[in-house]
Amino acid sequence: MFKIRSLAGMGRGMLSFIFLFCAVFALSVSAPVRADNSSSEIERMTKSANGGNAEAQYNLGVMYDNGQGVPQDYERAAKWYQKAADQGLAHAQTNLGLLYDNGRDVPQDYELARIWYQKAADQGFADAQFNLGLTYYNGQGVR
Repeated sequence: MFKIRSLAGMGRGMLSFIFLFCAVFALSVSAPVRADNSSSEIERMTKSANGGNAEAQYNLGVMYDNGQGVPQDYERAAKWYQKAADQGLAHAQTNLGLLYDNGRDVPQDYELARIWYQKAADQGFADAQFNLGLTYYNGQGVR
């Protein structure tokens, strides 16, 4: 039988490391898109995203975030995540929160990160719930 160790016994450094690892892992595996996207696939996805398809908007955000089939561009990633997040897509809300949390081509804003994590966490998205817990643990973006 496995014993689960309480987070309370871990130091801040270890929890920060775990958060960073989980954030990087989540961004690297969250993309259902392939790195070898052809320009016609990207064009179709962009057309769908411009038409309001939240999943396509999220996928474009991931592509720009990770440089998959397009040049890496955090500003464009934030734009597409924002569009999908505004439609309530939990993955996009979490990734947008990560961009604000880390300050990647957006101003670092722990309060905005917490707000987006909260929206995704309220939908039951586990990654967001974990990130939200860390924001409270670290006192970032909370009053």
